[in-house]
Amino acid sequence: MVRSLDWWGVGLALLAQVLSYVGSGYLLQAVVALTGQRLPLLAAVEITLAASSVGLVSAGILGDAAASYRWTRTYGIRPAGALLGSWMPTLFNLCLLFALALLGLADLLLLHALSSEEAWGFGGSLAALVCAAALAVWTVVRPERIARVLAWLSERLPGVPRIGSATVEEGFRRLSGAFTLLRHGGWRRVLLGALGNTGFDLLTLYLLFHAAGSPLPPDVLTTGYGLPLLLGKVVLLPGGLGAVEGGMVALYHALGVPVPTAVLVVLSYRAISFWLPTLVGVPLVPLLERRTLRGPAPASDAR
Repeated sequence: MVRSLDWWGVGLALLAQVLSYVGSGYLLQAVVALTGQRLPLLAAVEITLAASSVGLVSAGILGDAAASYRWTRTYGIRPAGALLGSWMPTLFNLCLLFALALLGLADLLLLHALSSEEAWGFGGSLAALVCAAALAVWTVVRPERIARVLAWLSERLPGVPRIGSATVEEGFRRLSGAFTLLRHGGWRRVLLGALGNTGFDLLTLYLLFHAAGSPLPPDVLTTGYGLPLLLGKVVLLPGGLGAVEGGMVALYHALGVPVPTAVLVVLSYRAISFWLPTLVGVPLVPLLERRTLRGPAPASDAR
């Protein structure tokens, strides 16, 4: 099957993945621009690649966010812009994956392609994510209430540092201020970057199926894409390793794709979208650290 691959399709899949990371860099650039500052696109792509590599070996999303903040500051971005850039791109990408996962689950339930146990498992995971999303919305709308709840918990849970409700409330007010920036028109560029990142990543998978001689219709393609990637974000494994591959192969097989084809395409997709960017991102870490040690560049305002 490997020998029968259309290598033009594999080459186009590689190009689509490069464009996906350009989209992720544009997303970071657009978020920083919300605070009136300018981050070069190439620098944003470098930061995204390197921070993703750090996240694999250091606290996952938290390690990714911390590295992104540190290196964004290196390019002269003020703390407010660097802080937004450390978490908002991840939030937008997760929201898109969440929407695709919901559509995929609905499609699977309508097609009866899941067993009852699988449906309960996927449905329970998504229900937990829906509750988390509802909590996030409530946090933005009523920061003072969630602040009081967290302060109350910090006083009663053993081993948790005590924090005042005023401190927590101030943090949530800053979060609310970030969403205010989005509502005043900044969301368009941010959403475009997130769509570019996810859209070209999905195109990578489509081109690999095409290269394997098994092109899939859009609904089947997205059904097997969003749910495993989203669940891979919440499992305690670097990059969802194993969980994403197993979930994708199982879903595509349930949707009629032969197992050998599904295994070949999914492993090729993960090699291009996960392992290759990691190998590129690792050498960028010491490069960005050397720049950090030389001190931040002068601040650059957006034009």
